[in-house]
Amino acid sequence: EKLSSSWHEYFINTTTHFKGNMFCDCRRSEEFDLNVEVENLYYQTDNLWATYIQLPGDNMAHGRFSPEECSLAKVSIADGPDKDTSGYTWGYMGEDSDKLISEYVSQFSRKPSAIVMNAGMWPNEGIASNLGNIFKAAKDVLGSEGKMIWRATSKRKHDLVASTSPADDAAKDWSYRLPYLTYQAFPKLEISPSEYFDDNHFGNSRIYREWNADLMQSLGTSLEA
Repeated sequence: EKLSSSWHEYFINTTTHFKGNMFCDCRRSEEFDLNVEVENLYYQTDNLWATYIQLPGDNMAHGRFSPEECSLAKVSIADGPDKDTSGYTWGYMGEDSDKLISEYVSQFSRKPSAIVMNAGMWPNEGIASNLGNIFKAAKDVLGSEGKMIWRATSKRKHDLVASTSPADDAAKDWSYRLPYLTYQAFPKLEISPSEYFDDNHFGNSRIYREWNADLMQSLGTSLEA
């Protein structure tokens, strides 16, 4: 994203990279505003469907397209005279992620084989307090063969080790009780300060590949597949 001149250009370039298989319900102002920002991604091919729903911790996850309409999702301009001011057709606060799963995710025409969650570095005490219901909703949608994976927060630039959030700690506790839930801590990687492009995000793709190795193994695939 740091190689693009604007968020709009970034969304356009990264969506185009997938040659028509990625649909991006995306809009972000250069002046950060969660009420304006939306970033939900829908990747669809004959062999694979993958959906990313932006959940900024206890704040609201929202979007402009229903599961039936996701192939119509588009990148919109958020600034200037041509900015898109359209509202959202759905939205759920972080602590209501059980309803996000049961009412939104359940409506996709293809049943998910896995649900992967992470609360990021946003405040997430509300999510933590309702994780039992969130994981139950996920299990109901996934069925007996589906996989639920919780990924813990990554290490910040100046931390000696990765710090866990309240939702991370709660998810780890639930993982001892729920056989279908896998808790994945951030791996112990050697990361130099120069490999960050700010205090919280990595600028070296190596780190993301190594971080994703555990996820790919849990999903029964590989980064080369």
